[in-house]
Amino acid sequence: MLASRYVAAAVSLLWAAARGRPTQQFDQFSSTWHEAVQEIIQRKCLREFNDYKAGLPAQHSQRERVTRVLNCILTDMSDLYKVNIAASAVVLGSAPMILQALGSTTAETALLGLRRPLLSFLLAAGSPAVATLKSSEFIEMLARFVRGGETRNIGLPGFRWRRVHAGLRPAISLAEYVVVGVAATNVVLLAYEMGIHAILVFTPAKTWLPPLWTLLALTIHAGGTIALHLRVRVAPAEARPGDDPPPTGFMTQEERDEAAAAAAAAAAATSEKKKQRAGGGISIGIGRASSGFSRGGRGGGGGGWWTVPNEFIPSAFQRPCRLVWRREHAAFYAVSWFLSIVTVAHVLFGTLIFSSLLFFSVRDSVKVVARYAGSAIVCRAVVRFELAGLTEATTSTRDAATMTAAPVADEEAATRGGLFRADVLG
Repeated sequence: MLASRYVAAAVSLLWAAARGRPTQQFDQFSSTWHEAVQEIIQRKCLREFNDYKAGLPAQHSQRERVTRVLNCILTDMSDLYKVNIAASAVVLGSAPMILQALGSTTAETALLGLRRPLLSFLLAAGSPAVATLKSSEFIEMLARFVRGGETRNIGLPGFRWRRVHAGLRPAISLAEYVVVGVAATNVVLLAYEMGIHAILVFTPAKTWLPPLWTLLALTIHAGGTIALHLRVRVAPAEARPGDDPPPTGFMTQEERDEAAAAAAAAAAATSEKKKQRAGGGISIGIGRASSGFSRGGRGGGGGGWWTVPNEFIPSAFQRPCRLVWRREHAAFYAVSWFLSIVTVAHVLFGTLIFSSLLFFSVRDSVKVVARYAGSAIVCRAVVRFELAGLTEATTSTRDAATMTAAPVADEEAATRGGLFRADVLG
């Protein structure tokens, strides 16, 4: 009952905000033309401007009041300014297509969200347009990622993750959050500024459409996460016989194997010494699993662990897990198909909004597109880096050799070294 009241109150506030009458649309313009437009208002359009502020005439709608001010300003504006507005509409109208080419797909952010959901959310917020992905390509992306041999084109050829010093790995994670956080903040601030300056040709009384367009990208990425969970689920990696759980934070798969072997050898040596001293007997040891990093360094005998959530560990150094296929269901194909349609509609909606903005010069338009594109490029680079880490762990040379030598029936032995393992639920 209490929850329904909160929901009703939130809906009422949002409805009131959407139905509100903005009165600040002509208070601030783009930096290039602010003084020129304000001079026209004060010299030629003061009466229309005051009526707009006061909500007069009362029988007129807000759209009619805004239109009166716009007509007055454009009538007194020189032709050179009008040509500049038309040129800026071309620049701004191309922004959604440019950002879509620079953005990530819903499948990529969803895959990253399996291991690092907070980082995935910030990446979605920092890239305001979503790359187009057909419903068939969504499942192909998942299949490429879990089938080791087909994912090498996503990785970083020639780069050895093991060569990254252990002390640099937390710094890499911190740097990712810093640059992605700056990119997301830039997009949010830009959406707010566009909302303040927004005077659209087709709906001059609405100022919230540019921020709405930015918010819709987040909902599309959220839909991609839903589609991913409809088709796959994550299961923990199966332990290998004789393994004492090794430290996992900020370690590559190869380093985990070495740590496991060292831990097993140390445990065997300790057990043998105890038997020699006591003349036999039974020794019971308790292994300590961890998702953190060792206080004693890379080895398995550091003595105690600090727990580090996977969210704060780069994907290349996380503990392996299996990506398990779910049974095919119509809901997955319906959601993925809907996402492919909505992604195209989102770009068209953005083109309609940005090409309809008034009183932006070409210089200001280029700055807007550059700021959006800068955030998209940064987020795309981080996504590729994280996916490369997942790919490298999935398609290591040792795994490829194992998969070649192992019989088809022994799927677990052929894929146990990878970060993700393909499987099907019965």
